[in-house]
Amino acid sequence: MKRPRPSHFLSRFLRNLFVACLLTGLPLASTAYSAEANPRNIHSTYGADPARGVSASWRTDAALASAKVKFGPAGSDEATWSEATATSSESAGGFNHHAALENLQPGSRYNYRVSGPDNSWGPVCAFKTAPQSGGFTFAVVGDVQGKAEPSAIWGEAGAWLAARDDVD
Repeated sequence: MKRPRPSHFLSRFLRNLFVACLLTGLPLASTAYSAEANPRNIHSTYGADPARGVSASWRTDAALASAKVKFGPAGSDEATWSEATATSSESAGGFNHHAALENLQPGSRYNYRVSGPDNSWGPVCAFKTAPQSGGFTFAVVGDVQGKAEPSAIWGEAGAWLAARDDVD
């Protein structure tokens, strides 16, 4: 296997890291979180029909009166976004929340935000739905151990993604 030049490697790494952020729902901008940050562990995953549905999940320390996700096409005015109600469950000293985002357009980019305590909202996150037909390739990298600092897995995952030829 031909070893990529360092500048090419860095370019591919950054591109693939951006794609991974879009697919996993990681914030697109750098956000500092404390261990007590709410909401946290925000991520998305494809639903039963990945072209038309995504599930958003997150964690809070306290129960939410109304756990919600607001979402809309990337680039649209947040005031026009739809809302989805989440189910919540208590777990390990906190609360997990899950919402199904349905009736999405295939092959489209969306932004979303999850609710937090005291009517607050988390950072804007993003995902892209699968195309209407044909296969697609995606990568999911997760570390929901609740620590404020990223773990070593992120460096390993970035290197793995950069070495792939089948991830755009």
